[in-house]
Amino acid sequence: FTDGDPSGTATFSGAPTNTSNVGAYTVAYTGGLAFGNERYIVSTGNDLAWSIVARPLTVTVSKVYDGSALFSSGFSLSNIVNGDTTPTLTGSASTSSDDAATYNSFASSTLSQNNSNYTLTGATINATISSKPLNITVSKT
Repeated sequence: FTDGDPSGTATFSGAPTNTSNVGAYTVAYTGGLAFGNERYIVSTGNDLAWSIVARPLTVTVSKVYDGSALFSSGFSLSNIVNGDTTPTLTGSASTSSDDAATYNSFASSTLSQNNSNYTLTGATINATISSKPLNITVSKT
């Protein structure tokens, strides 16, 4: 439209920020915009429902082949944002095989972490079992 000359800055209440916690938010327009023609008004309309869901973590773990698919220590977590402290991870997890390989999922897991802003559901898994070096002894008889 050419005869309105909008001015001002829209303001909202209840809007989450880039550091808001997981949860449900109700965002509402509270004002701030004006038009240079009294025939135009800004209506607040309906509030907007906004949800922040937990961010999936990346779990990395590795070990040298030991005949077991079980990982019980050595886990590291990444995909953490906003300067958050790395969550504490407890439990253990097993890959589908004890063979030396790289795995992108766990066959079973009791892993849990302590920050509700993050989740292990849908996490990226980087689990590696590396080959065990062989020790060869040669003797002369």
